[in-house]
Amino acid sequence: MKTAAVLRAAVQSVGYHWVRSLLTVLTLSAAVVGLSTIVAASSTVENTVIHRALVTGGPASTYRIGGLDGSLGLDEAPALAEWLRRYLPDAAIATTSELDASGVEIDGAASPATIVFVDDDYRRIHGVALLTGEWAGRGVSESPIAVTVNANAAATLDVGVGDRIDLRLAGITVDYPGRVVGVVDDVASDPRVYASREASRGMLVGNAAASRSAVEVSGTDLGDAAVDAIVGELSAAGLLGSATEVQRTDTLGRLATEVRATRTSFTVVGILALITGALGLANINIATLRERSAEMSLRRALGARRRHVLGILVAEGQLIAFAAAAVGIVIAVLLYPAMAGNLGGAYGVAAPAFPWWVACFAVVIASMTSLLTAVIPALVAALAPIVRVLRA
Repeated sequence: MKTAAVLRAAVQSVGYHWVRSLLTVLTLSAAVVGLSTIVAASSTVENTVIHRALVTGGPASTYRIGGLDGSLGLDEAPALAEWLRRYLPDAAIATTSELDASGVEIDGAASPATIVFVDDDYRRIHGVALLTGEWAGRGVSESPIAVTVNANAAATLDVGVGDRIDLRLAGITVDYPGRVVGVVDDVASDPRVYASREASRGMLVGNAAASRSAVEVSGTDLGDAAVDAIVGELSAAGLLGSATEVQRTDTLGRLATEVRATRTSFTVVGILALITGALGLANINIATLRERSAEMSLRRALGARRRHVLGILVAEGQLIAFAAAAVGIVIAVLLYPAMAGNLGGAYGVAAPAFPWWVACFAVVIASMTSLLTAVIPALVAALAPIVRVLRA
C-alpha cells in the first residue's frame, strides 16, 4: 500500500465520517477565533489604556505646576516656563490657562464647553491626535482667535474647520470671535475648545481675575525631588508666588503593572480556550475509538499492514486538523478588524495588526492534538488480533 493510497484512504475516511469531521472542524475553528479575539482584546485594551494615560496625564514623569492665578499668574506662567527651559533643556514644557465660567457661543446661542488656552507644546506633551485641520496652539492672530475643538465638541456643537465660534464668559456681554482651525481626539467625554494662549491674550488679560494658569513639564529624567528642588530654588529667588502647587499628573507608570497583569490574564484565558478546543477534538476522536478500531482491524484483515493502518488514521487526523485551523484562521482574519476596532474605536485607538503567532500556535496545537488522539485508535487497531474481527 503506497503513500498515495494511504492518503486516498484518509480522504475517503474524512468524507465517510463527515459528521465527526465537521464537528472537529467547528470545534477547532471556534477555539482559533476565540483565541484571536482574546488576543485582540488584550492588545487593544493595553493600547487604549496607554493612549488615555498619555492624553490625559502625559507621558512618564509629567508634572503640573499650578496655583498661578489672576493677573500675576498670567505673567508668572510664561516666565516660569522660560526658566524651566534653562534648567531642563530636553524637557517638553507647556503653558496653559483657563477662565472660570467660560463658554462658547454659536449663532448667538450659548453652548456648554470648556475652553483651555494652550500653546504649541501642549500637544507635544499630551500626544493629542489631530483628526483634521491644524493645532490652534501656534496661532497668533487675535481676530479671529484660532481654536481647535475636540471630537466631542465637534459632534455636540455641530462645528467643523472654518466655522465661526465665539468665546465668552458668563455674565460678560463681550464676545471674542474665534474660528475653528482643527479637530482633535483628546479622549475627553465633555466638549472642549482649545484656543491659542497667545492669540487669546486680550481675552485673558481682560478677565484676569477669573484666570487660572499652570505650567506642565515632561521629561524622562524628571523626578519628584528634582522638580521640587527646581521650583523651590525659583521660589526662593522670588520668581514664583507662595501659592505654587506641584502635582505629578502622569499615570502611565502606575498603570504599567496593572496593564501587564491584564494582558497576562487575557493571554491565559485565550490559551485555555484553545486547549478546550483541543480537548474537544480529543474527546471526539476517543469517543469513536471502538468504531475506528473495528474499521482498521477490518482493513488489516483485507491485507493492510500495521503501518498502513497507523498512516491512514494519522493522515486523516492531520487533514482534519489543518482544515480546521485554516477555516478558523480565515474566519478570525475576516472578523478581527471589526472585533478589535469595536474595542478601541471609541477612544481613537487603531486595531493592532492581526496576531499571526496565534495562527501558527493554533496549527501546531491542532496538529499535535490530532496526532496524539489518532495514535490511540491506530495502535489499538494495529495490535488487535485479526481473528476477533473475522469472528464479528
